[in-house]
Amino acid sequence: METILEHQDGLVRVEPDPGGGRSQISVTLTNPDLYCPNSSCESGYPVALIEKILCCKGPAYLVDEILRDESPDYVELELRQGILGYISEEEARGKRFLDFGCGCGSSTMVLSRIFPDSDIVGVELERDFVDVARLRSEHHGNQDRVQLLLSPHANSLPQDLGQFDFIILSGVYEHLLPRERKQVLPQLWGCLEQGGMIFIDQTPYRWFPVETHTTSGLPLLNYLPAVLAGPYARRFSKRKLADCDWETLLRKGIRGGSESEILRLLAGEAVPSEGGAAVTPISLQPSRDGLKGHIDLWYRTSTRRSQQPLKKALYRVLKAFRAVSGVSVVPGLSLAIAKGTRGSSGGASVSDRHRNDDPALPPRPTRSSSSRRPGPRSSAPPSARAARLAYGHQVSHHPVQPNQPITLVSDRLEPYCNKCLWGMSPYVDTSKEKVFRSAQSRTEQLFHFDCDC
Repeated sequence: METILEHQDGLVRVEPDPGGGRSQISVTLTNPDLYCPNSSCESGYPVALIEKILCCKGPAYLVDEILRDESPDYVELELRQGILGYISEEEARGKRFLDFGCGCGSSTMVLSRIFPDSDIVGVELERDFVDVARLRSEHHGNQDRVQLLLSPHANSLPQDLGQFDFIILSGVYEHLLPRERKQVLPQLWGCLEQGGMIFIDQTPYRWFPVETHTTSGLPLLNYLPAVLAGPYARRFSKRKLADCDWETLLRKGIRGGSESEILRLLAGEAVPSEGGAAVTPISLQPSRDGLKGHIDLWYRTSTRRSQQPLKKALYRVLKAFRAVSGVSVVPGLSLAIAKGTRGSSGGASVSDRHRNDDPALPPRPTRSSSSRRPGPRSSAPPSARAARLAYGHQVSHHPVQPNQPITLVSDRLEPYCNKCLWGMSPYVDTSKEKVFRSAQSRTEQLFHFDCDC
């Protein structure tokens, strides 16, 4: 028997399968000013859960919210590729995950399916969203492994949250206001075990030439100041943003995020661990399952068949740009940031683990100290230079003296002497000095190696 759910902005029809299978859901909007990404789908949800989602998300985003949980080509594809591109399923077995900003619980349910032997904790600010997430958990029958908590404030986490091996921000970071990012990220960093990782995905890249997240494709908007970007979005966006002020647009995610911003916020919180080793944010490169960087990861998670020829062409352009400039540019971020190393826990370091994933590393170029051409020195104090992350550039190897700091290059996660690295002009493009300095921290040292430099 067909069920009709009424809402002030539209009608929802739920037609059950006579054979007891999945129901057909269709949405008819009565408010022409609403943007609706999807209007129909099949679902295994009971009517009570569909009605609860309708009350929270409205008819325009009802189908989208259902697909986020049930479609294998939506959130599940993003999370599966975005996490397993960096770690193996075995590394996640028995670990503890935090799904920060879990919303109505779709990402939490997906994580519970991808990692059936792990404990998942979802945290959300909106009480109605938490209620939907708990209903979803009951529907999937995973209450024994999934805990869903209400956050007390936008700038704080629930008390006694504990420590986590992995923290996920799935489609969340771009919706945090600038002041919230500065307050929340350090708290999340404090909840992360040493050697753990923060995954940030489904976040639009702040400096991509086309803004595709909030405005559905306005070119060059990301390069405009707020005083111009706001009117541009309100006037020309297809998503009917005419009544949105700038803070509302920021909340919708119009400014996205960047790797350098995230590393800078986390690096400001890097402090020595109990054993004396530094706890430093290390940006990783996806290298598992045939992936060779962020561009490959972005392309693999692109699912809309109608746009595949365009995305294939864009993929080739981005790869060519990467080959020429050494910089990876993608429409959306899918980052993994490690917190130092496994240290005294007995596990392998981040560097060792990724080296094992790619045993056929090319030999490092070497140079004698007499042939090293002097380069510019940083004016920052040694404590600020100690953990610089040179993203995306391979440079010569120089071992490090005991008790000297080193730099990790995220492309291959190799150790380099901080002193030697900064003096090698032929290998370090000093015109990209901002890239190399984007992740300064207050830590004094990372690892100890014997040195002959």
